[in-house]
Amino acid sequence: MWEHSVGLYNGANMGLLKTVFEVNLQLFGQKGQAKTKLLFVIRDFIGATSLENLSTTIQKDLQSIWAGLSKPQGLEHSVLAEFFDISFVALPHKILKPSEFQDGLVAISARL
Repeated sequence: MWEHSVGLYNGANMGLLKTVFEVNLQLFGQKGQAKTKLLFVIRDFIGATSLENLSTTIQKDLQSIWAGLSKPQGLEHSVLAEFFDISFVALPHKILKPSEFQDGLVAISARL
């Protein structure tokens, strides 16, 4: 996700995330199963807004999407955290900081 797209429904692909949530609930919608990990990579991060604030904005958007989902019977009152582990990482700007960008890619790869 691009840093400048955080908070924009279409620009941040929140519609796609809604589909991911719905499909995940249909396929794996049982409490107690292993959680799906979602890693949000904030791309071309220049720090205009702190990663903490960007993460908070994204989490609020995710909670809003989750609240609006049609959930299967028995899961109507479930919360996002029961099914997903969500984390965030910032990736430096590819053009402005090419070596830091490559270092960030290596760090993300090592994390997976």
